Amino acid sequence: MKKFRLPKIKLPKLKLPRINFKSKRFLVGLAITTVVAVGGVFFFTMGPQRPTVYDIARANIAEARFFMKYAHTDTFCVQFAVGMREEPYTQDGRAATPVDFAIVNVEIHGTTNPLREMEQLEGTIRIGNEQYPIVLLRNPYDSLNFTNDIIRSLRVPATMTDAIEVTLFIANNNHPTIALENAFNDEAIAWDEALRTATDKIGYRVKNKQFETHVTIMHNVAHSGAFWYVRFITQDGEIHFTVIAPDGAIIG
Repeated sequence: MKKFRLPKIKLPKLKLPRINFKSKRFLVGLAITTVVAVGGVFFFTMGPQRPTVYDIARANIAEARFFMKYAHTDTFCVQFAVGMREEPYTQDGRAATPVDFAIVNVEIHGTTNPLREMEQLEGTIRIGNEQYPIVLLRNPYDSLNFTNDIIRSLRVPATMTDAIEVTLFIANNNHPTIALENAFNDEAIAWDEALRTATDKIGYRVKNKQFETHVTIMHNVAHSGAFWYVRFITQDGEIHFTVIAPDGAIIG
C-alpha cells in the first residue's frame, strides 16, 4: 500500500517594509500613539473632570462689580461702579447673557438738600483724559438716589487706575467737582477671588442646583469702608450669601 503524501505548498515570500527607527515620521507617530494610550488610561481610571461649584458660579454671573470709586460729602455720596450684569436683570436663578455697565450713582443726604426737589441730575464725569456729559435719573425704588448707566457713552473702557472726577450741576452757581477714590486699596482681592472664597464657604448650599451669581460691593463710609457681597440665588427662590473683607477674610 502506497503512503499518502500531502502536496507541497509554496508560500509567497512577503516583503516587509524596512522601518527607520530614527526617522522623524516614526518618532512622531510613536509620540502620538503614546499620548493617546496614556490619555485613554487616564480617562478610564480618573474619569472626566466635573466642573467645580466655582466653575459653575463663574459661568452663571448675573452681576459682578469689578471695582468702585466714590466721594463722600455732607450732602451726598457719589459712586462710580464698573462691571457686567445680565440683561434683562431678573434675579430668577438663571443668568442671562451679561453685558458691561458703568454706573454713576448719587445718594442724597440731609433733609434740606436741594437735590430732593429735582427729577433728574445733570453734570459731567472725567475719566482719565476723557470727559462725558451725564444725566442721572431718580431711582424709582429709592427717592434719595439718582443713577444711570453711561457705558454706551464711553469712548474707552474705564479702569480702576483711571483718575475720575464728577461735576454736578445742582444750581446755576452751584457746580461742585468731586474727585473719586478707590473703594478698595491696592492690596484688596479682586471680585473673582471673592467669588472663589464664597464658593469655598457656602458653595455646598447650591451644589447640584440651578443658580445665578451676584458679586457686588457694600460700601459705607461710617462702617469701615467697602466689602465684597456675594449672593447665590437658586431657581426655586433660595438666597445664600456671604460678606468678604478686602483681604479675603470671611465676615459673615
